Amino acid sequence: MRKTHALVGLILLLPLLSGCPLLRWLGFPVGDKVPYNPKEESSGVSIKRDVQFADLPVPMGFEIIRDKSFSFSGHSFRYANFRYEGAWTFRRTTAFYLEQMGVSGWTLEDSRSEGYAASYIYRKGRERCRVNVESTPETVVVEMLVNAATGGETLAAKR
Repeated sequence: MRKTHALVGLILLLPLLSGCPLLRWLGFPVGDKVPYNPKEESSGVSIKRDVQFADLPVPMGFEIIRDKSFSFSGHSFRYANFRYEGAWTFRRTTAFYLEQMGVSGWTLEDSRSEGYAASYIYRKGRERCRVNVESTPETVVVEMLVNAATGGETLAAKR
């Protein structure tokens, strides 16, 4: 009798383990996307694919694209390229970053917006963060690039 129950349980569990949409609804990572979940940085230099930085805000419901995101971190530096997708509108997403980056201690240095694409450069101490927001027909894509701030280069100087 116990073997029958175990077999039935395994048969019912198999669709869930194979990537059923129910897993995503329950909050489990499925495919190449994982939910935003900030973790503590390690003390040594490391390369990680799904570790976000706690001071980089991400809109609720946006998911990190694992195969297009990574971060390096050490005692005195961090470098990251994070890419997220979400179902917010372009306007709501850009408003979120204009407000929340300041709340997280970042200062807006420069911005550029054209149509449904915007780029913002923020500075915090010795770091710079470029936030690119783009609306596509299917979703809104956010790319965040964090690196050491060098010189006074701004978007206006690049134009």
